[in-house]
Amino acid sequence: MDWLNFISQFYAPISTLVNLIIVWVIWSLRQSFARKEDLTKLEAAVSTLKSEVGHLPTGRETNELSIRIATLHGDIKTLEANVKGLGRSLDRVEKPLNMMIENELKGNNR
Repeated sequence: MDWLNFISQFYAPISTLVNLIIVWVIWSLRQSFARKEDLTKLEAAVSTLKSEVGHLPTGRETNELSIRIATLHGDIKTLEANVKGLGRSLDRVEKPLNMMIENELKGNNR
């Protein structure tokens, strides 16, 4: 009979304490686990990333591109040297030609 008097006397504070504990447990679980909406959004993002990654070149293709770029770099350096050589040749032809034109113009002015 003692317990029944104790429970009836402190029913309100005990039920409040139990309810607070239940609310705290539910809140803690909600913070710990992902919600269904969040998982759906995450699945959509992962799906998008998978489709985008499928279009990217593989490591082998990237390596081949790197080798081709290095080859092109060497070819461009070779062409640059050839163009500089042609420029010097053109200068050798241009100077006498300019002198001849200048000589002709001076001759015509007399």
